Amino acid sequence: MAPDNENATALTTPTADELFRDSRVILKNESHLHKVPPKSELHFNCTIASDVFMHAPYKQKLQRHRFVHDAVGKDLLLPVDGAAPLVHMLTIHAWTLDEWRERGGEIEPSPPCLGR
Repeated sequence: MAPDNENATALTTPTADELFRDSRVILKNESHLHKVPPKSELHFNCTIASDVFMHAPYKQKLQRHRFVHDAVGKDLLLPVDGAAPLVHMLTIHAWTLDEWRERGGEIEPSPPCLGR
């Protein structure tokens, strides 16, 4: 028997803007903490708190990181047409809003730079 497609609802993937509408996003430039030329804006710390992470498949830390990485866009993180990437390092701290409040709404520090 063939499936009844007349009453099927199309599944759409929400945009990052829709998913993160009621979220807290803090992006901190940490380039000055690394051994890079002056005015090199390549190292960032992203703290994001969103109730999106309460739901599957984003309950696990790795899935949260992949989601944020995809939302930021690979164009920022990967070289395009031989050009250097816009972002060299992106530290991601992804919490639910409750987890973030329990931590006092603080920005987590990035790991120390080994190249400095």
